[in-house]
Amino acid sequence: MFSNTKRRDGKIAMLDNIHVFRSLKRDELTELGRQLDVVDVEAGRRIIIEGSNAYEFFIIVEGAAAVERDGQVIAMLGAGDIVGEIALITGEERNASVVASSAMRLLVGERRAFRPLMDRYPHFRAHVQSGLAARMPQADVA
Repeated sequence: MFSNTKRRDGKIAMLDNIHVFRSLKRDELTELGRQLDVVDVEAGRRIIIEGSNAYEFFIIVEGAAAVERDGQVIAMLGAGDIVGEIALITGEERNASVVASSAMRLLVGERRAFRPLMDRYPHFRAHVQSGLAARMPQADVA
């Protein structure tokens, strides 16, 4: 029981440190945390593979990642960035790869959680939409 409480509190702290979620109340952070898993990855690991199907999205808590298309780096991402959401929105294959540039801590959500999160948390939806708009000139990153 103690480890579940500790894990939940750690996830709440992670979410609270991400600017898009700072305005949420503790019970909202708890509910959101239930939808997400914490995953640690080492530098060099491919988080998303260009051309693959989309089953999840990622929120970067710590670390950095390179977005690559056709083997060329087209963007760098860091803490607070969301990745993998474009393919969930469009239903198309991933259009870029994302590779950890450093050790990373991620919050990972499954496809089935994405739309409800967009509907329930307007700040999350706005953040996703503004990120999408900013990346559109780069041709739909990941």
